[in-house]
Amino acid sequence: MVANLTTRLGQLTSTPAGGPYTGKNRIINGNMAIDQRNAGASFTPASDSLYTVDRWVARMTQASKFSVQQVAGSTLASLGCPISLLITSLSPYSLGGTDFFAIDQPIESNNLQDLEYGNAAAKSVTISFPFQASITGTYGFVLINSTASYSYPFSYAVTANTPTLVTATIPGDTAHAIGTGTTEGLRLRVSFGAGATGSAAAGSWQASNIRSVTGAVQLVATNAATMYFGNVQLEVGTIATPYEFNQYQAQLAQCQRYYYRLTSSSGFIVTPFFGYVETANTSSLGGGQHPVTMRGDPTMVFSSVSFYSPVGTGVFAALGTNRSSTTTLAAYVNMSGTSTIGTGCALYFPAANAGYISLDAEL
Repeated sequence: MVANLTTRLGQLTSTPAGGPYTGKNRIINGNMAIDQRNAGASFTPASDSLYTVDRWVARMTQASKFSVQQVAGSTLASLGCPISLLITSLSPYSLGGTDFFAIDQPIESNNLQDLEYGNAAAKSVTISFPFQASITGTYGFVLINSTASYSYPFSYAVTANTPTLVTATIPGDTAHAIGTGTTEGLRLRVSFGAGATGSAAAGSWQASNIRSVTGAVQLVATNAATMYFGNVQLEVGTIATPYEFNQYQAQLAQCQRYYYRLTSSSGFIVTPFFGYVETANTSSLGGGQHPVTMRGDPTMVFSSVSFYSPVGTGVFAALGTNRSSTTTLAAYVNMSGTSTIGTGCALYFPAANAGYISLDAEL
C-alpha cells in the first residue's frame, strides 16, 4: 500500500525525463485496445510465438496450457484500466526445469535509440502497469535484449484478487548497445510460469536469457488460475507517470505497422486486389497501398476468399507469389479451372464476416 501511494504521489508531481508526456511510452497497445486477430474472443495458443492482442506474443514450451483474452470491465478499473489482457490457466501443469510460459512485447530498435545503451550514459527506464492475479505471491517480469543474452528480471508481490500497480525502475545497460533500424531492440516479458533453469534472482542485469524470477508464482500449475494486466508503460526516467492514452486510430496505425487485416462482408470485393489474368492459371493482383508503412516486407495469408472474373471459370486456388513491399500490396494468385488471359479479375469474400487477408511484418 505504501509503495503504491508513493508511486501515485510521484505521478502527480513529476514530469518524465524525456519531457512532455506525448510519445513517452515505448510499449504499443499497452492498454490492450487493439485486437485485430481475435476481436475479443478467447484464444488458446497451440504453439510458441503466436500473437494474441496486437503486439503481444504468447511464449511457451508446452502447447495449450493457457488461454488469452482481451476483456473489458471493472477488474482493473479502480486503477484507471478499462481494458485488460486476461490469462487463464487451463490445467494443473507441473513445470520442468526448462519450461516457461509468458506474454512478451518485442520493441523495435527505432523506438529505443535515446536510451543510449552500451555506454556510460545509458538511461534508466521505469515500467508500470495495473495487475491482478488469483493467487497471492510474487510474480516475475523481465526486460531482455534482442539476442536474449542479457536480461533484467524484476518482481512484484501481490495479494490475490487485489488490483495492484506494478512498478519497477531498471538501470540502463551500459555494456550492451541496442541495435538500430527496424530490428528488435528490447523485449518486455510478463511471466506466469518458468522452471528453475530459466529463473534467477531479481534486481540486476544478468548475462543469460532469464524467463522469470526464482520463487515466482507458477500460474499454469493451478487449473483455472487467472492473471489480468493492462495500461503497460515503459518510459525513460525513474518515476512511473500516468499512462499515456493514444487516440484509437493513432494506436491502430501503430499496430498496423506490424500487422493488419483486410476483411469485409459477404460478396464484397477486396478493394486493393484488382488485376488481370496473366497466364492460364495465374493472375496478377494488387497494387494498392498499405494503411501505413510497414516495418518490413510483410508475409501474406488468405483465408476464405474467392476469385472473380467476368470471363472464364477460373476460381481461386491459393496465393502464388507475394509481391508486397513495406508500402504496397501486390500478389500473384493461382487459379484452378479455366480463364481467359488478359481479362480483369478480383478477389472477394463469399461468406459474411468470415474471410480475411492478413499482412504480417511482426518482429
